[in-house]
Amino acid sequence: MGINIMKKKTDKVLHGGKSFAPIKAKEAGKKVSPGKVQEEEKVIFSFKAQGPYTEKPSAKYTSIKTADPFANTTKKHKTTFGYVYTSGSVPCRIQHGGVNNFLLWDKPPVSLIYDPLLQHCFEGIMETEHPYAFVAFQALRELLQADGAAEKTIPQVPKLMVSIKTALMSSNPNIYSKGLDALQALTEVVGENVTSSIHLVLAQLSKGLTNKKFKQRVTETLTILEEQGGPEIIPLIKSKIPTYAPNVNS
Repeated sequence: MGINIMKKKTDKVLHGGKSFAPIKAKEAGKKVSPGKVQEEEKVIFSFKAQGPYTEKPSAKYTSIKTADPFANTTKKHKTTFGYVYTSGSVPCRIQHGGVNNFLLWDKPPVSLIYDPLLQHCFEGIMETEHPYAFVAFQALRELLQADGAAEKTIPQVPKLMVSIKTALMSSNPNIYSKGLDALQALTEVVGENVTSSIHLVLAQLSKGLTNKKFKQRVTETLTILEEQGGPEIIPLIKSKIPTYAPNVNS
């Protein structure tokens, strides 16, 4: 580290939580005058960290993984979204607010072409590192909320449902929860157009009903499917989830 300190006969110095061993003048490449006793008693400490600092300063305060902004471009991402976002092909960027983060779009979502942008965002549900996880899911929500979203989303429903199925198969509770959120948001936009692909996720929804943590969320999702999916969706749901009781008000 290029820092030398002169100190009398000290055996050990601690600096920044790291231990450093003393190096005598001769070992440090310094000349010692034989006639000067005081000089002989002096010890030069050359601070040599015994290990590199690898942890982020805030690592102990958060469990959220953060991608290194200075990482090599050959970094392997979990999904296509990671590569697309890193290349600058997602027309938005994250804006860090004082309390909450939000997205700044290069163009209004209503003016964007959804294919394949929306598919990439749905694939990004599987991302767990910041900023990819936040940007993918927030972009997904804002694209579905934009005016005219239904017309641009309906042709992509089968592919989007595959991404939702992948998320619902995850053992990560946060990803499973995002999968439910995405399915609800998609159903409310495309309505009955979700019915032809609903069979892809029913097994995962059935499994979620057995989990106390997700039982209520899955029930809410099934209710939304029933309300938005039309009369044909109820037999499909009951074929995979026989215990499901349809909402009498549907």
